[in-house]
Amino acid sequence: MLTSPKNPTIQHIRDLQTRPRARREAGQFIVEGVRLVEEALAAGIIPQTIIHTPDVGPRGETLLAGFRAQGVAPIPVSDTVMQAASDTQTPQGLLAVLPIQPRPLPAAPTFLLILDRVRDPGNLGTILRTAASAGVEALLLPPETADPYAPKVVRAGMGAHFRLPIHTLTWDEIRPITHTLSVFLADAHGEKPYTET
Repeated sequence: MLTSPKNPTIQHIRDLQTRPRARREAGQFIVEGVRLVEEALAAGIIPQTIIHTPDVGPRGETLLAGFRAQGVAPIPVSDTVMQAASDTQTPQGLLAVLPIQPRPLPAAPTFLLILDRVRDPGNLGTILRTAASAGVEALLLPPETADPYAPKVVRAGMGAHFRLPIHTLTWDEIRPITHTLSVFLADAHGEKPYTET
C-alpha cells in the first residue's frame, strides 16, 4: 500500500489534476469515482493507472477484480494519499488515469456545438453533459476555452467525455468542418429554443 504522497505516481497524478500542460504533454486525464470509471470502461477506455483506498465498496471491488483480470494492477493507497491525489474535498476512494482519446468527428456532421471562450470549468462540464443529451454530434472548442479535461469539467460532464467527440481546434481548423452547415448563434437571453429553428 502506498502511504507517501511524495510517491512519483501520486505526484504525476497531482500534476495531471492541476496542470493543463501536464495533461496535454502526457495525453492523460483523471476520473474519480466508481461511476465515471464504469463509464470509461463501457466506452472501451482502459485506465493506465488506478489507485484505490481499501474501502471502495462492492462495485469498486468488482471493477478492481476486472482490472486485475485484464492485467492492470490497481495500486492500494492510504486515505491520506488518496486525499493528496484527489481534486475533491471528499475523495470517492477510486481514481483512474485515462488516456485522452477523443472520439472521431462524424464524417458528415449535421449538429455541432462550438463553444467560444467558455472559461468556467463547471459551466463547460454542464454544457458537455447537456450537449450529449441533446443529440449534439461533436463539440468543437476554439482557443481561449477551458480545458475540457480539467477535473471540474470531467466531474460536471458526468461521462459526456465518453459519449461525445470533443476536439480543441483553431478557428482555421474549425472553418472547413462547418463550411457546409447552417450556423446559429446562441444567446443566454434569447427567446427562441434551438429546437424551433
